[in-house]
Amino acid sequence: MKETYLIADIGNTTIDLALYDGLGIEKVKITNQNQKQIEEQLTKWKGNNIQSCLISSVNKEGSENLILSLNQQEIPFEIITPKMMDDFANQYGYTITNTSYLGTDLFCDIIAKEEVPQIIIDLGTVGKILYLDCDKIFHGCAIFPDIRRIPQMLEQSTDLLENYGLSKNPPLVSLKTEECISSGAINGVACLVVSMVKQIKKKYDAFDSQIILTGGDSHYVSALLEEFGLEDVIYDPDLSIKGMIRLLNL
Repeated sequence: MKETYLIADIGNTTIDLALYDGLGIEKVKITNQNQKQIEEQLTKWKGNNIQSCLISSVNKEGSENLILSLNQQEIPFEIITPKMMDDFANQYGYTITNTSYLGTDLFCDIIAKEEVPQIIIDLGTVGKILYLDCDKIFHGCAIFPDIRRIPQMLEQSTDLLENYGLSKNPPLVSLKTEECISSGAINGVACLVVSMVKQIKKKYDAFDSQIILTGGDSHYVSALLEEFGLEDVIYDPDLSIKGMIRLLNL
C-alpha cells in the first residue's frame, strides 16, 4: 500500500484537507467549526495508510478542532514553524526575512512554484498580493478586505444597506441595491488587483513576472482580470497545498 500524507491548510473560514500519495492529491473543503465533518472525513480516509499530517494554520479554532480529531484517529502531525520555513528558504535559495511572523499560508504560496519572478494574488478571507523577485527575494505583500467581507462591512456601518448575497458577474453599475453592492465588491476588487499588479510591475521592473491567482474567493474575479487589462493570469486554486507538498519533500 502506498504511503500517503495528510495536508491541512487551515484558513480563517475553511480547512482545505488533502491526501497526497506522491503523485496527486484528493482535496475536500470543510468549515473550520464543523468538528463532525472533520471527524467524518478522517474516518473516510482511515484506510489510506496516512503517515502524518502537515498543518498550515492562521486560525486557532480550526487548528484545535483538527488536532482533536487527529489525536482521536492517532494520526501524528506537524505544524509549520518559522524554523521549518527558514530551513526550506536556506536550502532552496529564498530570501524571506519575516518568517517570525509571516503567515504560513503566505509562505506556502511563495514557495509553491519554482519559477520566478512571481506576483501572487490570494483572495481568501483576506485579500493579499505578494511579490517575489527573480532572485527569490520576497519583497512583501499588500493586504485588503476580501470580496465577501465588503457587504458585511457595509451592513455593519450603515443603517440602510443589508448584507446581500453576492451575485456573480454583476453589471458595472445598476439601479438595484444588491447588484450595486456586488459590483462594488467583485468589480471593485478586480480593479484593485489589476491596478496594484500593474504598479508592482512598474515599481520593481517586474514586467516578466508570472501572475498567479489563488484563494477561495478567486473564482469571483478569475474571468474579469483579463477583461480589466491583466493578461496571462494563471489560475491555481491549490497553490498553498502545492507549497506544503514542497515542504513535505524537504
